[in-house]
Amino acid sequence: MLSFFKKLFQSKDELVGNWLTDSSGGFLIVMGSSINFNANGTGSFKSWASGDEEDGGYNYEGNFKWERVNNTQIKIKENQKEEIINYIIKPYKNPYGKKGKQVTSPTKKVGKTEVSGFWNFAQDIYKLD
Repeated sequence: MLSFFKKLFQSKDELVGNWLTDSSGGFLIVMGSSINFNANGTGSFKSWASGDEEDGGYNYEGNFKWERVNNTQIKIKENQKEEIINYIIKPYKNPYGKKGKQVTSPTKKVGKTEVSGFWNFAQDIYKLD
């Protein structure tokens, strides 16, 4: 009985849920990514792009395991490779006024350009409330 109440009142990790690289602007029709964090420590991702006659686009997907390291770090294990991810969650309001959250990792330099993104994705991810 006690375990029932523990589960009932246990707070859900802030990352649990489905996150998208678009905050409802419509660009997901052309290309994007989604990351799903499950409460049981598993997850999945998809990344896609529509192509033209020359390049044909792409469609990648996979699974991973994750666990919390501290308040702003998680460990992701994908294909036997473990990686510590630092991240920041910020409140977000999309262009249509819907509130949600934005997740980003510290910016990375790609050549001379700083790129904002999360984990293996060169874009921030969003989850609407």
